[in-house]
Amino acid sequence: MRCGTGGVESGIVEVNTILNLIDEGEYNLPKFQRGYVWNRQKVRRFMASLYRENPVGSLLIWVTQNPSDTRGDTISTSGTTKLLVDGQQRITTLYGIARGKAPSFFEGNEQSFLNLYFNLDKEEFEFYGPVRMRDDLRWISVTEVFQKTAGEFLEEKIAAKQLVISDLSKLNQLEKILKKDFHVEQITNKNLEDVVEIFNEVNSGGTKLSTSDLALAKISAKRPQARQEMHTILNKWAEAGYGFSLEWQLRGVTTTLTGDSRYSAISEITSEKFFTGLKRFEKHVDEILNQIRAHLGLDHDSVLRSVYSFPLLAQYLEINGGFRQGTKEVAHILHWYIHTFLWGRYSGSVESTLQRDLNILRDSKSSDEQIQALTNALRSERGTLELTAQDFHASWSNNRFYPLLYMLTRVCGARDLIKNIPLSMNLLGNPLEKHHIFPKARLYRAGRSRRDVNRLANFAFLTRDSNREISDALPKEYLAKCEAQNPGVLASQWIPTDESLWKLSNYDDFLQWRQERLAATANQLLQQLKQGVLPTSGQSTQTEQYVSARPAQIASD
Repeated sequence: MRCGTGGVESGIVEVNTILNLIDEGEYNLPKFQRGYVWNRQKVRRFMASLYRENPVGSLLIWVTQNPSDTRGDTISTSGTTKLLVDGQQRITTLYGIARGKAPSFFEGNEQSFLNLYFNLDKEEFEFYGPVRMRDDLRWISVTEVFQKTAGEFLEEKIAAKQLVISDLSKLNQLEKILKKDFHVEQITNKNLEDVVEIFNEVNSGGTKLSTSDLALAKISAKRPQARQEMHTILNKWAEAGYGFSLEWQLRGVTTTLTGDSRYSAISEITSEKFFTGLKRFEKHVDEILNQIRAHLGLDHDSVLRSVYSFPLLAQYLEINGGFRQGTKEVAHILHWYIHTFLWGRYSGSVESTLQRDLNILRDSKSSDEQIQALTNALRSERGTLELTAQDFHASWSNNRFYPLLYMLTRVCGARDLIKNIPLSMNLLGNPLEKHHIFPKARLYRAGRSRRDVNRLANFAFLTRDSNREISDALPKEYLAKCEAQNPGVLASQWIPTDESLWKLSNYDDFLQWRQERLAATANQLLQQLKQGVLPTSGQSTQTEQYVSARPAQIASD
């Protein structure tokens, strides 16, 4: 290494050396680093640049002797650890491809770099696809090449009559990737706050560390196991069908402990108090999810919206000691929650909106007053909370009203068009799928736009078997049969029995008819909740416990 100035040293390190140092625990990640975010396209491009010997940037390393600064399970035996401040994505990619597994400090989706293959004729990188590569001997595993020398690999493949001697030059070029020298700058004699500032300066053209990254870095410095404790809880929720982020979880712990939405409020929290807040937030979220799952049927994250209402609801439970007033209180809370995702309560400035709502909780004397004040805040912005048919005129599954359509299906007595079973049930091994009542292909052939094809009012939910059976049949070809075999099944799914509305030429009239029925049903459900009555025709009103499966999910489009 050549010494620089200001606590920075520079030098050259070979890729193979870096990978070995990761195995030995000498290279790691700092606590404040985000997880792995590259996708397969970036991995392919990066590897192609290395193969062509194009410049791929330098590395920035922080040398520290403080174990609490590091992430990952492998501990350095030298007492000094080199932390990747800039270069995580590149080095993690190289390690994952070379070793065939993720490094110990890894957080992310390892499928982004596993099973990378190289085509010896086209000299291009692609991820393994059995249809394309199974019988094509010109596709070779990059990991397999990296774990041998080029000569050893070629000798084995020649013996198996898979490669020829002329392939050696390309194999050598591929092997040279692990012999590439990275220019490395090392930061020494700096503390966590200094390194975070350097990181932000280095990434001034990209994404700087957020306030949540900084807050988590400070928490991790006090409690090294904090990140793992948080991930353990996140993984539990993920197994139940709900994927949440580390940043969201930290926001929830902050509000639970402090009643404040700002991450700065948690900076002085002790290690023990943070862990207590984490467990209390976990308990509150479990209760909230169970109520939503049991009474609204939102049983997975594709239909769970307004997740930033959860920190507010957790603080509500914290203040009031849980749901103490019975079903009426739960109904009122669910009424407010539905409106938060319908009208995008937390879709803008999360921190400021959440802080306003936390202030409402603080300034209200009782749980009844708190719920009423929160609802009034929504109404004051909207003018009215009444739904109209036009609200269901929207398109696409990411629309705010899509979860409402799913919810109505789950709790308002909808039945499967073919099987006639209630869709409020947990259908083991037969998850719900989104079904286009007027099939996409027929609508496209009729000249309809993608937006028209994917109107919410054209969606229904069916079991997978029923969806496959109907396939791309037109409504006039299957709806009459469904109704004849299962009287009332069309009405249960808000589908008209007027056969004239089943014609392609009357598609717009069909949509309008169904939008009006959906809006009326939704308003009825919301009014019922407002009056303090939980829905009873769908799922049981008993609180459910999590299961590891994801029942009644939308398996695909």
